[in-house]
Amino acid sequence: MTTLTVGSIWLLTIGATANIDRGENRLEHAALCSLVALTDGSLEAPVIPPIDKGTYQLIQNLNFSTSPKAWQDSFYQGGNTEKVHTDAQAYHKAYKGYEDYWNDWQDAATAVGAKTKEAKLKESGALELDGRAKQYAHTKIRSIALRARKIWRASTSSTSEAAEFNAATELKKLKKAIYGTETSSRNDATTDGVFNGDPGNSRNTACDAAVGTGKATTVAAQLACVCLKNTASNAVGVCTDKADGPTGWAAGATKFQDGDVQAVLKTCPSGKGAAITATKIRAAAEAVRSLLSSVSGNAYLGKFKNTNCDGTSGNGICVAITGYDADPTAGFNKLGWPQTLHAIAKALEDREAAAVLAAQTNKLLEEEAGKAMDVVKEAREATTTAESGQTRQQPEPRKEEKDRCSKHNSNGTCTPDNNCKWEEKDGKGEYCKPKDGEGQKT
Repeated sequence: MTTLTVGSIWLLTIGATANIDRGENRLEHAALCSLVALTDGSLEAPVIPPIDKGTYQLIQNLNFSTSPKAWQDSFYQGGNTEKVHTDAQAYHKAYKGYEDYWNDWQDAATAVGAKTKEAKLKESGALELDGRAKQYAHTKIRSIALRARKIWRASTSSTSEAAEFNAATELKKLKKAIYGTETSSRNDATTDGVFNGDPGNSRNTACDAAVGTGKATTVAAQLACVCLKNTASNAVGVCTDKADGPTGWAAGATKFQDGDVQAVLKTCPSGKGAAITATKIRAAAEAVRSLLSSVSGNAYLGKFKNTNCDGTSGNGICVAITGYDADPTAGFNKLGWPQTLHAIAKALEDREAAAVLAAQTNKLLEEEAGKAMDVVKEAREATTTAESGQTRQQPEPRKEEKDRCSKHNSNGTCTPDNNCKWEEKDGKGEYCKPKDGEGQKT
């Protein structure tokens, strides 16, 4: 039996730590593969419900229909309510900022002046208001219309920008960030494609993340740097056995084959059928960031031991980010794909926010329209109450008054002095009847 001394154990330990062991880049492989899996998923933009133009317009129509007659008349050509001025007149231009309001004013004038009125406007009763009731309604509805306009403008400006999101275009951007071209996949990715040009015969140079031809600035290129075996060393299976590649990539040799990059990409699990969300994109990017290690101000993705990322077990099977610590955000972006993926995530988030905003806007517009309709109802009820208060119920004449006046059979004696009045409308019956109301003699 061989006895190991303390010194021999120490030498064995040094020898072991000098090499990169099997599976040391398994986490990096998994993190990069989660990005590859995104290209298999479905990128669907959240649906933004259309802003309810009809409800918004109803509020503006109610505002216009209760406005002063002089204001309404200023919009029509020659008094014809079916002919609205196409441009603002001097009367309108007297109002500061009229340009921003003109389209709303014009649309409302058209709706109110139309021969066939919009159903809700007609049913509201606003068109029948006049006098003090109309003035009362306009005072309140004007504030509602201004509030609705602010709600409308805030939402339409936000949703219009988010509406420009195109899922097919964004998916192409995603694929280019992963594979180097918009049309590539696991099955047909090429060495020159993933490295943005010929990576040459220096693995160390190619695996330095930086802008330029033949650099590891795509996810597929970075998988090649952290996984492909170096045919001149004994480091195999640093990611998985299948991710070694059939040929491998030796430092100082010619560039590796297309089959090698395709082989490492095919070791990534499929993400087919999964929805591509902003949360998934950001989480996948952050997983890669969390695996970076820092040495002397530089960062490395994958196992780094010494000098560079030439693929040898004595140096490193990795991607180098020079000067990372000086500016971590800029350093991380040197990987090439982070900015693209974060932009896609933000576009999705903006779209989601716009969808929520549109739904909230429609709800608020419904509420404001309800308030405006209630004001019209209040004004109508107030008018009815006032009119009924002015009309007194006349009392029936007392029997003695009837008897007293019935004694007169000519208009000469049937006079107001007797509290009677002569009525000869129907040509029959008694013509002298009691006088009622104002002017009675006491």
